[in-house]
Amino acid sequence: MLKKALYLAMIVLALGELSGGALDPPAPTPPTLPDRTGLINDYANQISGSQQMLLEERLSKLKEEFGVEIVVLTSIVDPFDEVTTYAGRIIDAWQLGEKSVLLLFARTGTDKWSYEFHLGHEATGLFQNAEGKIEKLKSRLDFLVKRKSIKAAIQDTIDELEDILRAKDQTNTTQLESHFGFSLPSLNGVGYALLGIVGVVGLVLGVRSVLRKLCPRCGRRLRDYRGPARSYRRSGIYLSCPHCGYGRMR
Repeated sequence: MLKKALYLAMIVLALGELSGGALDPPAPTPPTLPDRTGLINDYANQISGSQQMLLEERLSKLKEEFGVEIVVLTSIVDPFDEVTTYAGRIIDAWQLGEKSVLLLFARTGTDKWSYEFHLGHEATGLFQNAEGKIEKLKSRLDFLVKRKSIKAAIQDTIDELEDILRAKDQTNTTQLESHFGFSLPSLNGVGYALLGIVGVVGLVLGVRSVLRKLCPRCGRRLRDYRGPARSYRRSGIYLSCPHCGYGRMR
């Protein structure tokens, strides 16, 4: 009887473990991240189609001129309930480089928004000496996001970043002009063509001037000599090669 009782107890325990394991909840799947569609990724429908195209063109132009990639994402949910974590996962999934800027707006709950403004390491260098403007921009974003004005927050951020980049570019140009003591002209296609022709003519004249000072026989440098004025009507100066004896009037 004792053996039967122990046997039954072992069967009951085994069935309990099996049933308990079957009731365990499955492991949670990782949140699905949105796919990247461009520089403007408006999954929360905060910007109209025409405005989105204009902003996309502006950001593409900034990327071409300054090498900085500014990416915007609006999301109707925050799958991590932490916008900083969400931004980090987006940076990894979208493979945003060190010369990129991510502006992420995510709705938390039903009536609240949060944002993350992330500058890559190299992108931070592009905005050096503009830390004060960046801090003012973040304060402006705090205000606009609190009021749920996401469209205005996106527009203001792009405007401010573009102003900073163009102001820095203008400062660099001014410093270059001041250093070399001349102003860089604003030329169209014809102007650049004329400038190229002038440069070629100057190069040809410069080469000719150098060649006139070299001996056509041996290639050595000619030296100046002064002869009698009656023999050399112009200046009395002639060029002669000390190596092979070639000579001609200057």
